[in-house]
Amino acid sequence: MEKVIIIRYGEIFLKGKNRDYFESLLIKNIKHSLGDLKFDFKRSQGRYFVENYDVDDEDEIVDRLKKVFGIYSLSVAFKVETKAEEGFCDIKECLKELAVRAEEDCNLKDAKFRVTVKRADKRIPKASYEIAGELGGVVLKYTHFKVDLTHFDYDFSVDIRESGYSYVFLDVIMGAGGLPVGCSSKGMLLLSGGIDSPVAAYMMAKRGMKLCAIHFCSPPYTSERAKEKVIELRNIVEKYATDIKLYIVPFTEIQMEIHRLCPAEFMI
Repeated sequence: MEKVIIIRYGEIFLKGKNRDYFESLLIKNIKHSLGDLKFDFKRSQGRYFVENYDVDDEDEIVDRLKKVFGIYSLSVAFKVETKAEEGFCDIKECLKELAVRAEEDCNLKDAKFRVTVKRADKRIPKASYEIAGELGGVVLKYTHFKVDLTHFDYDFSVDIRESGYSYVFLDVIMGAGGLPVGCSSKGMLLLSGGIDSPVAAYMMAKRGMKLCAIHFCSPPYTSERAKEKVIELRNIVEKYATDIKLYIVPFTEIQMEIHRLCPAEFMI
């Protein structure tokens, strides 16, 4: 069984004829986010897949993808052949391993579960609920879990795609949402050392704005540490807003002239 990471987009789905533009930006930003790691990227029917990655990098990949605007959710999944004509044998084997592992890690008494099936491959004659019932029998056979379709502790999900492959997973990890950075206008961010400016950067980038940042420093009246803090904030925000050019402007002489020539109330 091959491990893959499924990426789902949200708001982009509502776009019309220009959806390809938003998708291309999102793909570009995903690849940029994972640029120094080994992986293959594939797309299929409204899904993106990160494949052939080093399992040791899995947590790092997930953490980076959670910060990419435009991603609605993601899941670490097992990719198996569907084999509907063979009774979904590979899916059942994968589900068995996943369920047994979940029970070993479970601290709950009388844990409850359900199986959720999405059947994108309509060539399969069975309905999703029929397949879910069949697969649920596997979990019942190999664990002590009980079925509860409403109040459940585990939701075993099976996504059956048109490609002939299915994806089996347990968790859905929420992404940052929003729109891909770069699809909106460009903006200049006044970056200080406080909380307001990085929050503003986050909110603007979430709506697709591409940002540059500017910081005014006044040595020796402001310390080198203050400038380093601004650089650190830029580096944090950049994980969400992709590349942010930071312009640091020396402001001491201008402030001194203001102090010398202007009324005192104009100093701040």
